[in-house]
Amino acid sequence: MKAFTKQPRDHLDYEIDLSEWLDAEDRIQNVSMTVPDGIEVTHYGFSDHRVVLWVKGGESGQQYSISPLIYTNSRTKEVDLLFVVEDI
Repeated sequence: MKAFTKQPRDHLDYEIDLSEWLDAEDRIQNVSMTVPDGIEVTHYGFSDHRVVLWVKGGESGQQYSISPLIYTNSRTKEVDLLFVVEDI
């Protein structure tokens, strides 16, 4: 699980790079995700080998797990991201 620390008012992009995991001919085709209440993925995009999520919100002192499900030509990969929210 990859972890990120963010402040409650941050609205930033976070990248998932799958280039080392994918075969040379395999490409990302679609992405879906589970997002808990209290934090928001405002938008996301993907290219052949990477996914970018724009995340905002969250309450200071809380942790949130976002789990993108990434579909390629021949595989499905679930990635768990942990967002630790701290008001610094």
